[in-house]
Amino acid sequence: MTKSHFASLKLSSILMVAVVSMIGYAGVAYGQINVFVDFTNFETRLDEATTSAGVANFDATERATIQTNILNSLGTVFTGYTVNFTTTNPGGTFETLNFGLTGGGFGLADRIDFRNLFGTDVARVFTANFGTFLSAGDSRAVQITKLSNSLAGTAAHEVGHNVGLEHRDPYGIAGIGSANANGGHGTGGLQNTHLMATGITGLTSAQRVVPRSFSDLSHVKLEFANGLVPNPIATIQEQGGPHSTAATAQHVSFTDLAIGNSGHDKALAVEGTISANGQLDFYSFDLLFNEFATFQIISQVLFSNDIDSLITLFDSDGTTILVSNDDTVLSSTAVNQGGSTYSRDSSIYNFQAPRDDTYFLRVAAVSNSDTGFYELLIASTSLAVIPEPGAAFIVTALIGFSLLKRRRVIRR
Repeated sequence: MTKSHFASLKLSSILMVAVVSMIGYAGVAYGQINVFVDFTNFETRLDEATTSAGVANFDATERATIQTNILNSLGTVFTGYTVNFTTTNPGGTFETLNFGLTGGGFGLADRIDFRNLFGTDVARVFTANFGTFLSAGDSRAVQITKLSNSLAGTAAHEVGHNVGLEHRDPYGIAGIGSANANGGHGTGGLQNTHLMATGITGLTSAQRVVPRSFSDLSHVKLEFANGLVPNPIATIQEQGGPHSTAATAQHVSFTDLAIGNSGHDKALAVEGTISANGQLDFYSFDLLFNEFATFQIISQVLFSNDIDSLITLFDSDGTTILVSNDDTVLSSTAVNQGGSTYSRDSSIYNFQAPRDDTYFLRVAAVSNSDTGFYELLIASTSLAVIPEPGAAFIVTALIGFSLLKRRRVIRR
């Protein structure tokens, strides 16, 4: 993408956010998401894939089977949500999923659009690059299955970005142990069974050619997405007055989840701003004994040049630090325990409450001179924990975050 295109996208994102802020959430609400699945030039791109793999081109019947498989897979992935995938231009406000364009990698999304406020984003699947999943040694039926699954998985992944999902979401799943002091834990690679996994998470070619689903955390975030559920969870606005200490903390309350795909009970999201040098924002919330909660800030990954966040979880006395995290770090076997820095947005995974009580979370910028927007998402569950190999407990808990000034395209 050129610098001028990037600047134009960033400006249009900022303007859209300003409009949304002025007219309110209801002003952009719509009953369902229509996704126009555009197969224009699909045959050409498919022929390029088969040529690169050294296998025969697919005939018209086989191409139709692949397209049907993709549409069926997308329907399965988004079961329970009000999303309509159609190969006919639906008119009005709609998202687009395009299989006929060319580019690097496997796919590209316009942005991470938490809450789906834009509603007109484009997801691109670069079909010509999928020859890597075709093998001359496989039967024709196996070739069709592998290609269908890999194309459908990338399609769901890129659409997922355009409705607010991130590469770190697959780590928010049942089956991963409680958070350590840095808000992370070993995963055993479980994140790569989910759709928002990618190269940085350790996703392999073998995992791309089998059906995958959205993680628990992804499902939580989808309940905030405009058009995906009849009544999306509304965000909480940061209070006008200072809340820089536990004593002045803004108390926030959870909303029960409606769809239940995540296995979680409740979630909340706060739209906040660090507007002054060294500002601290404290929030308080109630958790039950043994309840698991996950916390996430999204600012850097969504907004243009916004805060490098630091979050700190305090016990009920408001002073005892329980967990703290700066950057989100991902690897093939762990999250926030070594690996590559995904973003400077902070996260705490699967904190287990030691008692029924009120707890505190502090949001700050790492640098005292850093100011900007953020959204905080907290997801929690009181479901019973279950054992996992090599760990005492596993959890179902997650988290999330946001948008406001969105900015960049997301590559897979």
